[in-house]
Amino acid sequence: MQWLRRIKNCLLGQGRKPDAQAIADPAAQDDRLACRPATWDDVLAVTSLLEQHQVKYVLLGGYALYARGIIRQTGDVYILVENTPENNMD
Repeated sequence: MQWLRRIKNCLLGQGRKPDAQAIADPAAQDDRLACRPATWDDVLAVTSLLEQHQVKYVLLGGYALYARGIIRQTGDVYILVENTPENNMD
């Protein structure tokens, strides 16, 4: 499941260059890896990778509502991936 590894790397920030604050204060990097509310950039990053790998999925919860014009405060992203052998191959 290459798509799952790529999403994990994307969310963990692997492959990105560290910013100046992280270089000056390595402990600051740990703070940015702590739990935080999701943003639309996070949702788009994950769904873009799913689309790129042709994974069948559905976006649920507050972000799905917001995409349909219903505003609901949320910091969580819920994505349901179809669990079939064809969908898990890459």
